[in-house]
Amino acid sequence: MTMTYHDGTDGKKPPRTAGAKGWMLLNAVIALGMAVYWSGLAVYVDEPFKWAMRASVGSHPDLFEYPYLTLWLTPLLCMIGGWAALRAHQPRVARLVGSYPTFMLVVMMGWYYVAPIHWH
Repeated sequence: MTMTYHDGTDGKKPPRTAGAKGWMLLNAVIALGMAVYWSGLAVYVDEPFKWAMRASVGSHPDLFEYPYLTLWLTPLLCMIGGWAALRAHQPRVARLVGSYPTFMLVVMMGWYYVAPIHWH
């Protein structure tokens, strides 16, 4: 257990960590959703992921199957990396690492669903 005392006499504000903690929570939700509820998320994620990775995942993949592994392990590792960056008092690094999986999913799905077909 750790405690932090900040009396504000040194003129410094405590670092804002709410954003980094929010990214870590979102990564946990993404990783858990991909690992547990793939059948429901596959409707939205499978085709863009198949297009981006050039490999199909399938409807009932094995947990450690390569293309499927990247969908749940990347957010999990970025969540752990964000936690480690917060422990090292680096909230900017934690936000950067934590936003990576969400950014990649948004870019992948946005490019697939929003961009014209001939750009694929």
